[in-house]
Amino acid sequence: MVAPNDFIGRRVRRRASHIHPVLRELFEEMDRRKMTYREAETLSGVPSNMMTYWNGGHCNPSVLTISYLAEALGYRLSLEKIEK
Repeated sequence: MVAPNDFIGRRVRRRASHIHPVLRELFEEMDRRKMTYREAETLSGVPSNMMTYWNGGHCNPSVLTISYLAEALGYRLSLEKIEK
């Protein structure tokens, strides 16, 4: 079953189960805002067709490209030391 917010225009976004959690969170934020890939492309400079490939699990983005998309959505990537 497809959730109602997965419908963007006439197309359905189907998220691959094996994408990185950071990327998954960015796509979920886009869904919450009902933002299309083209709108995200305008804000971030990241091509919308690349977002389609990432969401489908067909290829992986660079950290730099993820940071452009994150910044366009109001987020910042950072590293956190793991306590041992």
